[in-house]
Amino acid sequence: MTVTTDVTRSNISRVIKAPKIYIKPEGAGRLLLHAKSADQMLNDIHAPDAGKEGAEEIARLVETVLPTVRDVRIASVRITVRPYPADGKPVFGSLPGVAGYHLAVMHSGISLSPLDGRAAVQEILHGKTSADFEAYRPTRFSASAAADELSAAV
Repeated sequence: MTVTTDVTRSNISRVIKAPKIYIKPEGAGRLLLHAKSADQMLNDIHAPDAGKEGAEEIARLVETVLPTVRDVRIASVRITVRPYPADGKPVFGSLPGVAGYHLAVMHSGISLSPLDGRAAVQEILHGKTSADFEAYRPTRFSASAAADELSAAV
């Protein structure tokens, strides 16, 4: 769950990773906020007030980090699914059986984006497979890949 604030009196210009909350400048004086504790408050994500309790928690937490942001007003609440592959590792490459479909899913997308971008261009536009991503191909989730992995472990 992420929360975007209305315009605040903060002058935050970079990401802040505080112990309980992530704070990111969103432009025009707004902040983008996330707290794991708010995620844990989500039970029924389809309920009309699904993010209300979590948004209140986030508003409380941002004030503990940024005392100048008192009585912050929430402009929007977004509840989404974060892309965590089953094994926790990135997934990168063409999806077998789906022409023209290329995946680049990873939690570390920001830090790896320069490498990801260059490799994606080489693979998509020039057909040159990047050796850097061999261990992260989507094919590792296929039934035959899982059987091979199981056989190697035994």
